[in-house]
Amino acid sequence: MLALATCCLMTLAMGTLHAWSVFSADIELVLGLSRTQSSLVYSLALVALTATVLFAVPLFNRLSPAMLFAGSATGAGLGLLCASSGSEVMLFAGYSGVFGIANGIGYGFALQLSARVFSHRSGFAMGVTTATYALGATAGAQILGTLVAVTGSLATLRLHGISFLVLAPVLAILIHTGKAEYSVSNIRIKPIDISNKLINKYRLSYGLAVFAGLMAIAHATPFITSYGNTHLSLALWGAIVLGIGNAIGGLIAGLACDRFSTQHIITLLPCVAAIALASAAVAPNAAMALAMLVVIGFTYGALIAVYPVAIARHFGLTNSATAYGRIFIAWGIAGLSAPVIAGLLYDTTQSYRYSMLLAMALSLASAIAALRLRTPQCED
Repeated sequence: MLALATCCLMTLAMGTLHAWSVFSADIELVLGLSRTQSSLVYSLALVALTATVLFAVPLFNRLSPAMLFAGSATGAGLGLLCASSGSEVMLFAGYSGVFGIANGIGYGFALQLSARVFSHRSGFAMGVTTATYALGATAGAQILGTLVAVTGSLATLRLHGISFLVLAPVLAILIHTGKAEYSVSNIRIKPIDISNKLINKYRLSYGLAVFAGLMAIAHATPFITSYGNTHLSLALWGAIVLGIGNAIGGLIAGLACDRFSTQHIITLLPCVAAIALASAAVAPNAAMALAMLVVIGFTYGALIAVYPVAIARHFGLTNSATAYGRIFIAWGIAGLSAPVIAGLLYDTTQSYRYSMLLAMALSLASAIAALRLRTPQCED
């Protein structure tokens, strides 16, 4: 249980990457960036995260959990300190590059390790680990957003980096004490179909499904402020409620996929998201927009919790990290495109309406793609 709790602590910390929207407005003023440029900082961080999840899998077997946890937290801290220097180049290098890579190692390894140390309830373990990743975005939005308002974005990035450096040895000690092992030698493995055709089906369904959530995460705070004279505290709640919905969705989905077909879940969730996105597109005020962000966050959190479980069930735990890394490319493509497309549409129209409608269409397309998957029932 200590090992699972440490995995959750790791993802809680790494989830703060997705609180970027609380930095964006101040960063734009300080460094003279456009909305498209500030969106690109987050998008490129997601690209780095994605590439790391894909290529870091060999490290999971070669390095101890303590080394991986301490190394990723240290890297995150150094990246944030680099990003706080006041240079546009260093912002991209530190936040988009180093912090994104550290996030890929920390989140990717913690997610896979949780399924191994809690193999008898892997759906729950992956769900709660993903939920705390979302909770990190929520807590980060509240804490970091408050600090940005008081000290500015660069000072807040600096403090955040220091917190990671302090956390690194704590994580190493806890995961070592918990006697976590990445080995799955004693776990029953299912027959494996890891063909490119099947991988591509998962990529299409997954990438379309997460577009809306990644767009909303990147633009939650400015989306609320787009309603005009919105008080700063209400605007910050955009990122906060999105994260709350995200965390709840991940936890409930983790529990649900131990009981229900993952194919049914990943088909239903995008449909719910599409309804929320359509409502957000025509929301008459910030209050209704906030309500829809909760639903969008819930569906996104549930989706990113269910897909790793479905993949682990389909490909077997031994190969799930490799399969997940290949499929996760779709998340990275969505992460690169969704925030930037939303930023471009906003710069062009001064509205998020068209971004919401585009995300709605893609969510419905994901539901259709999910129907083509034949995922097995969740079972241990």
